[in-house]
Amino acid sequence: MNASNQITTVENHNNGKLELHSDEVHEILSFVPSWTIRWGITAIFFTVLMIICAAWYIRYPDIVASRITLTSVSPPVTLIARTNGKLTELNVHDGDSVYTDFVLAVIENSSNSSEVSALKEQLIRFKPYLDNPTDIRFEFNRFYQLGELQTPYSELLRKWEDYKSFHSFNYHPRKIQTIRAQITVLNELNSRLEKQKNLLEEEVKLAEKNLNTGKSLREKGVASEIELSNYESIYLQKKYGYENAEASLINNALQISEYEKNILDLTRQFEEEKLSKTVGMQDAYKFLLASIDNWEQRYVLKAPIGGKVSFFKVWSVNQYVQANDLVFTIVGDHTTPIGKIYLQTAGLGKIKEGQKVQIKLDNYPYHEFGVLNGMVESIAPVATNNEYAINVALASENRTTYHKTIT
Repeated sequence: MNASNQITTVENHNNGKLELHSDEVHEILSFVPSWTIRWGITAIFFTVLMIICAAWYIRYPDIVASRITLTSVSPPVTLIARTNGKLTELNVHDGDSVYTDFVLAVIENSSNSSEVSALKEQLIRFKPYLDNPTDIRFEFNRFYQLGELQTPYSELLRKWEDYKSFHSFNYHPRKIQTIRAQITVLNELNSRLEKQKNLLEEEVKLAEKNLNTGKSLREKGVASEIELSNYESIYLQKKYGYENAEASLINNALQISEYEKNILDLTRQFEEEKLSKTVGMQDAYKFLLASIDNWEQRYVLKAPIGGKVSFFKVWSVNQYVQANDLVFTIVGDHTTPIGKIYLQTAGLGKIKEGQKVQIKLDNYPYHEFGVLNGMVESIAPVATNNEYAINVALASENRTTYHKTIT
């Protein structure tokens, strides 16, 4: 009985609580505004749709990290000493701008660089005369301090003087001209001999006719033996003169033929000797140029490109340099900076041309100087040593995102 009363009391207590809360909750929930029903679901739908669209278009950036080397289309050029010695000439200061082939410095050697430069200028002026050997008016200046270049220079000088003498004396053409004059004389003589032969031929015919008439008269007893002998003597004289004329014509023809053969031989000899002397002179010219180039390679430091000179291990004349020492560096005037990335095959599929590249420089902390922006310009189609070369074009050359110029 006590248990029943207890249950009843609990039930009554619970019912009281339900009734108490139901009145308050019912009062709130019984009123539902109409706009909540109309626009609530629509707002939720569009919110979800915008999230889905944003998830479709906005991608999480996938970063591929790699080392990059900043260089230029025309990278800096280093000049290295090729021999040991002191600098006898230093024609620039650190930071000077120079043009291509400018002589920066000369290392000590046996040749006078001023004379070598003057000789090079003369060789340039001599080239047209070498191409047209008929013009022999060129005169070389005399140089005596060329050192190791003295021998090839003297050889060219000797070859040129030899050719000039050959061309000036003109032995073969003059000899040919003399022979042609002799041929002309012989042709004129043959022309006269031919006329003389024709006359003699007529005289022979007349003498033969007279001889035949004298024989006929002798047979008839009209002419004496002496008269017949005279006819025979005259005929033989005319015949002898005619044959002499014919022999002279033949001898002259043989002489002309021999002269023409001599002309051919002299012409061949002249062309061969001319070719030999021309080739010898051209070979001496080329050898001298090659010797000068070799001399410059060893002793002269010239700027291969135009740009600014940066000194490395030298700063004054008479300073000693050793072979393979880095002496100068030249940075080109107009250089477009580019980036070079060498990436292994892993992750290469994520990289495409036109993608953005952010470059953080080792010497310029990015939190202080910013980063350089670039773009993938090209990707090598073939790997070298399991690496692909990627070219990166800088968006603003050497200006960072903090608008600072990187030098």
